Amino acid sequence: MAESYLFKPGEVESGLKRLGFKILSGRGKGDHIFLIKPVVCQNNESHTAKAIIDTGTPELHPKAVKTTCERTGLTEEKLKLAIKGKYSKKQYEQDLRKIPKINLLSPQQKAGYLKNIRKGNL
Repeated sequence: MAESYLFKPGEVESGLKRLGFKILSGRGKGDHIFLIKPVVCQNNESHTAKAIIDTGTPELHPKAVKTTCERTGLTEEKLKLAIKGKYSKKQYEQDLRKIPKINLLSPQQKAGYLKNIRKGNL
């Protein structure tokens, strides 16, 4: 069985910055940083992709990496490529246009989004 890659916080931060994410100052508690990027998803829906990174640990917990990937529309493989500089901002933005907005939402956001769809507000 292949050993999973352990992502370092600084690597993930730099990979996301290469894709156009910006640190939102004043957000994130303690050693955490909050990164955001306005994006356009499938059907030209706009959204703000978000990631929270704990910079106080030597490696990120696999669940934190999974959540970061889900909320940013990345796979772990594409995140690794972004870290290495082999996946560009342009490629990322093109890939996001194939992803439904609902896939980038947190569970709480999904509930509200679906409620608005049922009410006919979206």
